[in-house]
Amino acid sequence: MAELKPNVVVIGGGIAGMETAASLAEMGMKVLIVEREDKLGGQASQWACMATDACAKCSACLIEDTIARVSDNANIQILTHAELVGAERKGDVTVLQLQPARGSLKERSGHVQWPLTEETTVQAQAVVLATGFEPFDPKEHRLLSYGHMPEVYTTKDVDELLHEDAIEKFLPEDESLNRVAFIQCVGSRDRKLGREYCSQFCCKTSIRLVNRMKHLKPELDITIYYIDLQIMGKEFRTFYQKTLDKVRFMQGVPAEVRPGSEVNHVKLVGTDPKTGLGLVEEYNRVVLAVGMMPDVRNSRLVEMFGIETNEFGFFTPAKTNGDGQPVTPGVYLAGACTGPADIQVSRLQAMAAVKRIALDLGFGNSSEAAISQQAEV
Repeated sequence: MAELKPNVVVIGGGIAGMETAASLAEMGMKVLIVEREDKLGGQASQWACMATDACAKCSACLIEDTIARVSDNANIQILTHAELVGAERKGDVTVLQLQPARGSLKERSGHVQWPLTEETTVQAQAVVLATGFEPFDPKEHRLLSYGHMPEVYTTKDVDELLHEDAIEKFLPEDESLNRVAFIQCVGSRDRKLGREYCSQFCCKTSIRLVNRMKHLKPELDITIYYIDLQIMGKEFRTFYQKTLDKVRFMQGVPAEVRPGSEVNHVKLVGTDPKTGLGLVEEYNRVVLAVGMMPDVRNSRLVEMFGIETNEFGFFTPAKTNGDGQPVTPGVYLAGACTGPADIQVSRLQAMAAVKRIALDLGFGNSSEAAISQQAEV
């Protein structure tokens, strides 16, 4: 293995981590990306392009572009299948202990891999935590029957099937199988589960998914059940307006998914918020719009770096230097590890971290130009 002498180590190879690494490297810094999985891209690497006749502005294409950007930069080294097991601040540097991640390497196609094969120690002036998020596991919502009824999917499941061009696995070619329901806010805005936050990207994800599905199968009859819709931004509101004549939107989310009256049917049971009356409707498939959760391994990083988490488990600096970064020496944050964020918000947070690192490490003269250039992408 080549000797590792980075200025900055980025923990996490998702969009926030890669964007941070690429921007720092383009300023002339030496950067090491440490990724626990066997490939770069994070959760978003399995998200499908949502384009129909026009671009849906889903940003999925940015993942492949950014992977190429970091792979081709001579200032960036990459370690996949690598796990951080220790960190200690010594003077002006942080000493990191890395070891191969647990489990065997998976055979994957598409990208050159850079697996860590032996324990190693790295020193760096700065460490960026960009560890991303985990999708909510809807099995915690037992009444929604995920994992018990094959007709119930998550937005993540459907997204991955579309990524594989395999929508027929979701809905086989059968004219009678054409009713689909989306249930929003599964694992978000839920006081009983201690997750009262909005995951921000779920509404946009569902709306883009239904447009893509209607493009592929125009005969689909789709309903979206929601609490309220988070469709901020002029551009996306226009996109949403174009969806209104294709999809039925129903306020109020069903409380339970039960077996239907026929094979391949399920019943959604709930209460109509307008009338207070019981609501029962049948569909062929149900899609649960699952929210974001903090990575369960965040607690180990909290101990290593002395930072804090909020009440939901996302990283949060107890004190900041004015731009949202912690005052913990040499430690910076970027992306959904700090709270729910989509691809574009994660990139903006990466740019904030880049600016602070560049100033702290004395690269301030080149930081503004590089950040401005990337903000236009």
